[in-house]
Amino acid sequence: VQTLRGRRSMQRERLANRLIDRSPHLVCVLDPSGALRHMNGTGRHWLAVAHPQIAGRRFDEIPTLAVAVAQARALQDAVAQAVAGAAVTHELTLGRPDGAAITLELSIRAIPRDRGWTADLLVEGRDISKRKSVEDKLHLAAAVFEQAREGFVIADRDGCVVTVNQAFCEISGYDVDELQGQHTAALGFDIGRRDVRRQVRTALQTSGHWQGEVRTARKDGSLYTCWAAITQQRDANGVVTHYIGILNDITQF
Repeated sequence: VQTLRGRRSMQRERLANRLIDRSPHLVCVLDPSGALRHMNGTGRHWLAVAHPQIAGRRFDEIPTLAVAVAQARALQDAVAQAVAGAAVTHELTLGRPDGAAITLELSIRAIPRDRGWTADLLVEGRDISKRKSVEDKLHLAAAVFEQAREGFVIADRDGCVVTVNQAFCEISGYDVDELQGQHTAALGFDIGRRDVRRQVRTALQTSGHWQGEVRTARKDGSLYTCWAAITQQRDANGVVTHYIGILNDITQF
């Protein structure tokens, strides 16, 4: 009976190991110092490493992973918190032999052990490289938006201002708070010939884009001439969601 129980226990253990090895996420076990005891097949595949290369080493001690000094320190801090009993979420970017980088969101927690024993750590890692790439692009776009010399205005489908950049405020004389929620027509952008306004509407309806010279007014009432470009933003179903306007003050020219 004992032998049968032992065989069943071994079978369950093998099944569990097989499931962990084929998990869609990186799964590894660290000792209390942060050194790797084991990493599943998914993790080894992502990082292009073999078990002999990583066993007994911390991530920053594996040359191919190219862990920066600051990242190594931050990871060790996360390991120390997990050893102390906290459930820690930590972001780590690692290199790969092909030169590409992978960013992992790590969930680190202690594995319960008998009292008096320092716990090993269970680490589960999700590949968030694509999400990070999108976030980086959004941050870059936000920086370009704020630092551009051209005035940017984003309006909703009804023509009400959602946001503007600093250059737009400087050109128009309005503060951001004064502009948000206002209809663009109320800001003087409807000044001009009727035929021009008709051309703008027609171009947006047919091609989703218009550009040309516009005569409009600043907050103080003074008129200025700008070169404007207006583009429709549509969702996946082709429905207009926003209008993006770019203004260049050409009065001095």
